Amino acid sequence: MVGMDHVTFQTLTAHLDDQLQLCTPLTRKHQSLRKGITLCRVANTNVHTLKQVQLMHIKSRRVWVGLSDPSTPNRKLDDEAAETLKIWLQLLTSTLSLTMCHPDWIQVHATADAMASQSLAGLGGAAIFPDGSSTWFQFRISLADAQSLWPWLGDDMQKHIAAWELLAQFALSYCIATHLPCTRGPIACHQATDNSAADAASAKGLTMTPALAAVLTPYFQFMRRHQVYPHITHIPGRLNVLADELSRFKEPLSAAVDPTSQQSIPWIELLQSSGIEITQTGRKWPSHFDIHLREKGLLQSADWVLPSIGFWGVLTPAGRWSSYLVLLELPASTG
Repeated sequence: MVGMDHVTFQTLTAHLDDQLQLCTPLTRKHQSLRKGITLCRVANTNVHTLKQVQLMHIKSRRVWVGLSDPSTPNRKLDDEAAETLKIWLQLLTSTLSLTMCHPDWIQVHATADAMASQSLAGLGGAAIFPDGSSTWFQFRISLADAQSLWPWLGDDMQKHIAAWELLAQFALSYCIATHLPCTRGPIACHQATDNSAADAASAKGLTMTPALAAVLTPYFQFMRRHQVYPHITHIPGRLNVLADELSRFKEPLSAAVDPTSQQSIPWIELLQSSGIEITQTGRKWPSHFDIHLREKGLLQSADWVLPSIGFWGVLTPAGRWSSYLVLLELPASTG
């Protein structure tokens, strides 16, 4: 897209042939108006015929037009745009097939919860279906187990409670997908959490928190590959009683659950990466702002980063690159 004044646009229109191709160079009027270019867009309208262009009523003094230049097939992209295209390429080639069907909504009462101390995390949840069937889970993660998967975790698991809450939702989706027939189509359902950070990360599809990103990325990949699309919503903790009891391994439970319907959660396998970056590695600000990115803390590669304008949190809605936590360093004041 290039901008030009109203007079230059009228001159361009007068020298176009029926195929909207410029037969005479008009570089004296505008550097982009070289012989052979084709007009393809005027303002917000795609144009196909000369009559269509002539009938357009341009109100503004400056006109933005889209020009196709056959003599220059290459297009220059900035670093952020190139990284975004790579992400989409990996996303589109990472799954063998994707259905175009709209997911069917299923009724299920599904809640999950997590607790964490300095050295131990407990996760639990249950899904109860209208036919009376149910599926549930509970398991614990020690600090040593968590550090073996995420070396950057630190020595306090309670600091990452939002990640354990999101992992509990992940496990709940795994239970629902396992409970339903394998021959089904895509489905959507409600899942409830009492943690607002996990709720927000799943709703936005991105995060700059390393622990949340390490869960959110494979969780989105799981949704795509298993065609399960949960809508995670926030509920008060006082309404999340059963899931809280399961996460804390309380006995007896306030509601009876069928021991035979308990699912074993392969949580380490679920969190294994298949290689999509979770945060950007290039600049977020234009260089003339003199704001630089400093690489901090190598993160584990992740699966799917939903592309966004400034950064990816996980996509987004999925090649292996190393991922970094990036921080902005503002220039020192000179005033």
